Amino acid sequence: MPGVTPPGVVLGRPGGWTEAFEVQVSAQQARAYADATNETDVRFLAGEVAPPMFATVVVRPAIRAVFDVAIPAGLPPSVPRLAGEQDMRFHHPIRPGASVRTRARFLAISPKSSGTVLSYHLQVHSVDDILLNDQYMKTFLPGVSWPREEGEAPASEPIPMAVRGAPTVARLSQRFDADQTFRYAAASGDSSRWHVDDEAARAAGLPGIIIHGLCTMAFIGRAVAGHVAAGNALRLRRLAVRFSRPIFPADPMRTDLWDGGDVEGGRRYYCEATRSDGERVLTNGIVEVRGVS
Repeated sequence: MPGVTPPGVVLGRPGGWTEAFEVQVSAQQARAYADATNETDVRFLAGEVAPPMFATVVVRPAIRAVFDVAIPAGLPPSVPRLAGEQDMRFHHPIRPGASVRTRARFLAISPKSSGTVLSYHLQVHSVDDILLNDQYMKTFLPGVSWPREEGEAPASEPIPMAVRGAPTVARLSQRFDADQTFRYAAASGDSSRWHVDDEAARAAGLPGIIIHGLCTMAFIGRAVAGHVAAGNALRLRRLAVRFSRPIFPADPMRTDLWDGGDVEGGRRYYCEATRSDGERVLTNGIVEVRGVS
């Protein structure tokens, strides 16, 4: 197809939903995810209820299906699929011991100067059709050009300048463990090579193994909930970020938090996370919390 590089990359057409996939959720899975993200909430560690970001684990069958729609012939080894943005909308928690149904749809193709962004929408329902969460995801294909926009991508939401210029309400410090990526890979099912294979990560131009972006999100959610929701992450209604730079095992991470004011049913905060060298790991962070902190 003219205008497409590298050769062999063919993109599908944005459209309808994939089939629904039924996924059984066990307490063991929920506990493993809680441990892999350094959770401290005893409900999560006991497997009584799943941590909010566990929602990204149960959608993996739907993700595989929608990736097949978006990139029917797959990607050559020279083209990585990089996390761009993730926007989680939590309606009800996932409770182990029951099944959930997941589905996905390919929303949009957005050509950029250095590659192409693909947008997706995923949902998780209970078996009796209660919507548990919505997930909006953007991935970036570096070096892939496409001749036109297709579909409708969710709008990005940068932190307002007035908010960024205001004093922070908190500066939160965390540190990843040396074995974080291996534990997270086992618990999440994401064993992408640059998270677990140092040689592969370096071959991809990285300094070494990098922390999973969704693991970083889980850390952010826990830190913010600890500060503004009395440690109750189940009060999170929304968690959205743009992935900016990688962060590495054993590294510290600092999250700056700004008050964004009241929203219906709760309060909004904005956040950014940085590495020890000052590089921003996550930008355009939005956290919405139910109730009054």
